[in-house]
Amino acid sequence: MEKKVFIEKWTNIISDELKIAFPKPYLESSEVEMIEIPKIHLKIGSELFGYFELIDINGNTIFQANSIYQAKYILYANRILPGVIEIPKIEEEIKNIVKKYEEKIDSFSIKIKEDFQKIFDRSDGLLETSNQIFKRLNLLRY
Repeated sequence: MEKKVFIEKWTNIISDELKIAFPKPYLESSEVEMIEIPKIHLKIGSELFGYFELIDINGNTIFQANSIYQAKYILYANRILPGVIEIPKIEEEIKNIVKKYEEKIDSFSIKIKEDFQKIFDRSDGLLETSNQIFKRLNLLRY
């Protein structure tokens, strides 16, 4: 199997498993609030007085999150650029949801590694290959 085919295979597998966008499968109960976020890609900026900045590609502050978990939650929910994000009002729920989601992402990495090593007999190119898969899906682990 060529690496190109391997990448396509895993892109499809992960895409199928993530058909329902974050955070829908993880929202359990509580009250949520809606946060409007511009339909642009964001990243974590600096921590400033206990708040974590979410910035655009030019370094402009777009949002200030109350915690690292809230920042990650917003970034994960913003993967498909929805414009409006549902977020629990209770910080502990945000933390639990982020941890569950990150476990899911980590499990993809483990499965990709295992499959790669079975098919290609060596780990040469594993990191580059898995990065290409996650990049195609705009799936980041913060």
